[in-house]
Amino acid sequence: MNRSPSKEGHGSAQKKNAHIKKAYNKKTGPRKRFGIKPVSLAVLLLALGVVGTSLWNLWQLQRQVEGRLSYLRTEKAALVQKQEQLQQEIRWLNDPAYVEQLARTQLGLVRRGEIPISPKK
Repeated sequence: MNRSPSKEGHGSAQKKNAHIKKAYNKKTGPRKRFGIKPVSLAVLLLALGVVGTSLWNLWQLQRQVEGRLSYLRTEKAALVQKQEQLQQEIRWLNDPAYVEQLARTQLGLVRRGEIPISPKK
């Protein structure tokens, strides 16, 4: 690994030249730094505006759907409770003892041989 000083100097000069060659384009001269053209900036801003508007609309739609879903869940719970009440009423109406009780209390019916007693008004 014993290099002579003249070879080391030559190697670093090649690196500098390579760097200069990379930064130089034969057709256009020295490379320009990356710059954003006004048209590109306008297109980018327009795209960001469209995306932002779409995201805003999606967010609002999601809030509406969540509100509607909450309302429907509440309504479903109320309907399930009503269904249970109606099923219980069906079971009662299929019970002969309950039907007899309704006939006696609401319609004032009596069995054969019974004497109806009613309070004075």
